[in-house]
Amino acid sequence: MSESDLNPSHSSAGLRAVAGGTSPASRERTLDVARRLASFRRSPSRKLDPSGQPHPPTMLTDESLVHGGNPVDAAFACGPIPPETALILRTSGSTTGVGSLVAISRDALLASAEATEEALGGPGHWATCLPTNHIAGFQTQFRSAAAGLTSIDAGAGRPEDLARAADFDGKSAPLYASLVPTQLRRLLASSAARAARRFDAVLVGGAAAGARLLEAARAAGLKVVTTYGMTETCGGCVYDGRPIGDTRVAVEDGRIVLSGSAVALGYVGGPDFAGTFRTSDVGRLEAGRLTVLGRADDAITTGGMTIMPAVVEEALARSGAGESVVVGIDDDEWGEIAVAVVGATGLSRPTASKMRKAIAEEHGKAYVPRLFLSFSDLGLSDPGHSESGPSDPEPSGAGSGGVPLTTSGKPDRRAIRELVRRALDRRSPSS
Repeated sequence: MSESDLNPSHSSAGLRAVAGGTSPASRERTLDVARRLASFRRSPSRKLDPSGQPHPPTMLTDESLVHGGNPVDAAFACGPIPPETALILRTSGSTTGVGSLVAISRDALLASAEATEEALGGPGHWATCLPTNHIAGFQTQFRSAAAGLTSIDAGAGRPEDLARAADFDGKSAPLYASLVPTQLRRLLASSAARAARRFDAVLVGGAAAGARLLEAARAAGLKVVTTYGMTETCGGCVYDGRPIGDTRVAVEDGRIVLSGSAVALGYVGGPDFAGTFRTSDVGRLEAGRLTVLGRADDAITTGGMTIMPAVVEEALARSGAGESVVVGIDDDEWGEIAVAVVGATGLSRPTASKMRKAIAEEHGKAYVPRLFLSFSDLGLSDPGHSESGPSDPEPSGAGSGGVPLTTSGKPDRRAIRELVRRALDRRSPSS
């Protein structure tokens, strides 16, 4: 890849593109971006560098997207870029398959970093093991840079990578890591879990972390903190159900609404967020504590009843079914039916009747899936044993081996739903 590919010029705003990702070279490039943006922390004006001139914004993109054309041209094709933009990141597009370009200001990035420092007890060294062209990975570099500290390259977040990162000699400051549930699960199943106790906090986000996984992590001595947030809020802005910094949380018509200094400017070509982002997630607030029930797009409407898959998945985990994914499949009679794909197999797997009973006792019979399948029924391995990493997901499709994941490490519900449809078609007498 040539330098011109990474730094294309654009006369309209001088926007430059930098390819990020998980390779050492791409992480070094994004670290340079993080350091440049973090240098504003101690400037009298965060909008100007010491020379008094504003820096042009940077667009972080995956290397594979750079090969498909000039990403800067693609950004400008979406519409005007807000003048305060310092960084442009693409969302994972976990429900649509196509991410949106989010324009983020330096002030928002700094507000997010400062809120995290306050919530965790001070600035620290961050282990980087997530793709740096997404907000969670970029923030592990930015937070370290904003504190004037070193970020630690922890590879793809394999247990041995995390054990090596935990051995970092940085006793003068705390040591932090940010993982997706898949990485945490593999860490706990390895001998490296003991070394990971060295981390002063392990943020877990990107997907819902089941109660059993969190309990196991804490029992192993890991200081886990669940996070909720997205690119549009500079990453996690709710820790363990409580907002951090000046973040405010509301639930309007079931949707989670986030406000505060860490909210991005808006989508490229879209309206200004004006400090408030209405998410696509459904949740509830109880005594100021947020519980995320899942994405509104994932909701299953069956027989006039709306079911949130995450609620059923939690009940399945408590029944001993292991990791599971619940998806909705079109049905002539019910509109949709819920299908549970569970991870536990063989003697370790509870019977379908036991799983039905566990869900019915917690939430009522309407929440019980019509069908139960295993990941092996779809030609996939158990999500706890998948070889595909969160930063390098397996391609979708039966027989690919690992459970299909989005770029942020979440199970790809769209892909799993399609695999379920194929499995049911094979079972159908008319097929």
